Amino acid sequence: SPNDGLFHVAYYNPGGANTSQTVTVFDSEGRQVYTNKFTVTLPYQILDINLRRYGAGVYVVVLGDPNGKKIKTGKVEVR
Repeated sequence: SPNDGLFHVAYYNPGGANTSQTVTVFDSEGRQVYTNKFTVTLPYQILDINLRRYGAGVYVVVLGDPNGKKIKTGKVEVR
C-alpha cells in the first residue's frame, strides 16, 4: 500500500472497552523511527500515522497491546 507517509492503522476492539494500543514503526535497517500510544474507545478505530519526515522506504509497522505484546505486524511503503 504505497503512500506519501500519511496512512492509517485500523484497530478492531471487540466490545468497545477502553484500552491502549501502541504503534511502533521500524525502518528497513531495523531502527525504530516512530512510536505512539493510542487510547482506543470505540469498537472500530482508525489510528493516524505520519512518517513524512522519515522519507521514502519500506517500513515495518507493529501494533502492540498495553503490556507490550505484539498483536499484528505489517509493512508499508512510503514513496
